[in-house]
Amino acid sequence: MNVYAIPSLIALIATVCLGVLIVTNKSKTQSNQILLLLVISVSIITYGEVMQRNSGNESNALFWAKFSFAGMIFLPS
Repeated sequence: MNVYAIPSLIALIATVCLGVLIVTNKSKTQSNQILLLLVISVSIITYGEVMQRNSGNESNALFWAKFSFAGMIFLPS
């Protein structure tokens, strides 16, 4: 694992834990559902970033960069 991917991996673990915490919460309010969608979007972005930093060649890095941009589409919505 690349040393530059470690902070992204920590952020990924933190956002996944936050998502699990939101899902296990008893109150299913609309604000919790919106927050869960935001957390899922950030998880997609950070997963793409971790994989991009660990990729071996440029074509794989470009694929994972496009993957993480797909997660950024859901942020404004």
